[in-house]
Amino acid sequence: MKISYFPGCTLKTMAKNFEDSAIASLSFLGIEMVELPRWNCCGTVYSLTSDDLIHQVAPIRNLIRVKEARDTRVVALCSMCYHTLKRANKLVKEDQEKLDKLNNLMYREDVKYNGEVEVLHLLEILDLSRRLIFLKDPMVGPPASAEKVESIPIILIAVILKTNE
Repeated sequence: MKISYFPGCTLKTMAKNFEDSAIASLSFLGIEMVELPRWNCCGTVYSLTSDDLIHQVAPIRNLIRVKEARDTRVVALCSMCYHTLKRANKLVKEDQEKLDKLNNLMYREDVKYNGEVEVLHLLEILDLSRRLIFLKDPMVGPPASAEKVESIPIILIAVILKTNE
């Protein structure tokens, strides 16, 4: 499975190890994250005023990049990036007038945005309730239920599975 990936500024600078381990772990689980071309900072300084649309340009522009990549979903590892993209997306889905204004502000973009991209966090794409992963490590044993699997940290699962090959 392939999914568009928004890395954000922090993962490309101070959290490179997190990015590398997440990409490797997801790859092991059969999920390929494809980095968005031409992404920009998410604009993490989310405006608390209701009439300040200029702060929404950066996150919406990144969601346009997802559409340009012909995808309908994007995953973010950074919690701040996820929150910023998700809130901007929610704003334009709920307010057509603001969506129209934002699209007008970005009149040079080839693609207009309509709120159709789903913004996901890393943990959301690892929906363990639909993936039954039976751990073969003798110290862990197979899970008794899906709830037990969900409580195990994601990266640990990938490492345990890899070491059991």
